[in-house]
Amino acid sequence: GTGKDLADYVVQESRQAGHNAALWLRGQLKTRSPLIQVQAGEGVRGIVPQRLHADTSPILLQFRPSSRYQNCRIAVYTDETLSWSCRYRILTPGEMCSIQLRTDLLAQPASVINSLKVQVEV
Repeated sequence: GTGKDLADYVVQESRQAGHNAALWLRGQLKTRSPLIQVQAGEGVRGIVPQRLHADTSPILLQFRPSSRYQNCRIAVYTDETLSWSCRYRILTPGEMCSIQLRTDLLAQPASVINSLKVQVEV
């Protein structure tokens, strides 16, 4: 596990929301890059965020596994191409999974990324 519980994630999200609200009120919220859809693939339930900007930094995705998995991997696909994966011994629905991706994962100068899909693979 990550050692974090739901309350920790709520606090983290509320701080980010408050920061962005303050920037917006001061007129300092920059125009963002196009939105990318974030999709829940096999074994993933309730992923957040559901959309993100290509210039998001850091890229933090959170979800709950749909079932109990052993000796599996979380895989991230950008437009059907495997872009990131990490092995896990155990994933359970009662525990929030949180993955942080490299900022340059969405920086594809040759093409525009339309979707990001996260799934659990056994």
